[in-house]
Amino acid sequence: MALLQHQGSATGLIDFTRQPLAALWFACNGSDGKEGAVYVLSHADVAEVKNRVALQKKIQSFYGENKLWSWEPPVLGNRIVAQSSVFVFGVPTIPLPSMERLTIPAARKNSILRELETVYGINEEELFPDFPGYAVANSSARTFAVNRTIDYWEEQIDSASGSREKALAHFRCGVAYSAIREYEGAVKHYDNAIHIAPQLTAAYYNRGIAKNALGRHGEAIEDYDRAISFNSQDAGAYNNRAIAKGELGQYEEAIEDCNKAICIDPQQPAAYCNRGTAKNALDRREEAIEDWDKAIQIDPRYAIAYNSRGNVKDSLGQHEEAIADYNMAIRIDPKDTAAYNNRETAKYALGRYEEAIADYGKAICIDPRLATAYYNRGIAKDALGRQQTAISDYDEAIRIDPQLVEAYKKRELAKDKLDRASPAQ
Repeated sequence: MALLQHQGSATGLIDFTRQPLAALWFACNGSDGKEGAVYVLSHADVAEVKNRVALQKKIQSFYGENKLWSWEPPVLGNRIVAQSSVFVFGVPTIPLPSMERLTIPAARKNSILRELETVYGINEEELFPDFPGYAVANSSARTFAVNRTIDYWEEQIDSASGSREKALAHFRCGVAYSAIREYEGAVKHYDNAIHIAPQLTAAYYNRGIAKNALGRHGEAIEDYDRAISFNSQDAGAYNNRAIAKGELGQYEEAIEDCNKAICIDPQQPAAYCNRGTAKNALDRREEAIEDWDKAIQIDPRYAIAYNSRGNVKDSLGQHEEAIADYNMAIRIDPKDTAAYNNRETAKYALGRYEEAIADYGKAICIDPRLATAYYNRGIAKDALGRQQTAISDYDEAIRIDPQLVEAYKKRELAKDKLDRASPAQ
């Protein structure tokens, strides 16, 4: 029934989430021109079904107690995990006296959706990571819709009657370009928006994100500096500036920015995660693990924290614990190629070569351009005496990344083993 509910079937379940920002996304998505709402239920008004045994009771026993029940399903599918789903059922009607209704004005929906994506990474692809969701998010109609959005705002740029309207049209066009990862086009429109309206704070913030994606980290830092000068309580700007500083090797400064972000918003998992990354780069590994622990405590679905923590555990020789972290990262985000790649490196260290080869294959299926996956799979095959196919993997790794020096060395060693084995074959 839980799976049917998520595919749109009529069931007796009412779909809630433990993730407030996911609820906000659903309240803002769709129904243009109409206000949205987030409904908040109190734990005191809902009895929790905590185990499978309790669910074996006849349905009448639940309805007979005249109250609402909640049930959090096991991992039945990626969508249920991504949305932190909780299903509510029972006799009492909703609303309940203690239930809160938070109204979202129609005019605010688009800006909220933009902030959810750019600041928190919450969008349709993250919330619908299953096969049907992928089909919708990557459909030709969706691509057409984004392009239509760009066309619309470019028309608005030409027809805008005032400078403020023109600046906002450039800004929204930049957002649309960012949505399809056309960051050069996004930067161009953010430049124009800022030139027309230098006080448009969000344009600096978004331009910083686009520049960081383009590897222009120094320029991104300048944009975050400006955004912070307008709003010194912008935790997201401090956090993103920390990422850019980390890319430039400025780890102590990155930690300072994460500290500021945490001071402003102690419940922001990204700031703890990024601080952990910077501390790890400074070889403060135990402190880094504590930060990733905190990020996971705040958001148990924060995949990057599991992946990062797994890397450090693997480097400490804690391969089984590392694999457990990679498993969680993959369960949350089945398209996380880094987690597959890292997990198989840990399995290789434990001598589980066949499993390693299988998972490198999964990473390659997701991203056929991942040179390290071919390289690592070649090493695993080499260890099993499959030099011929190992050489093929090294060849592919080199073709994708000609600068991968170790692949050349491993290939030569594999060829040498093959040559020495030839007379006996």
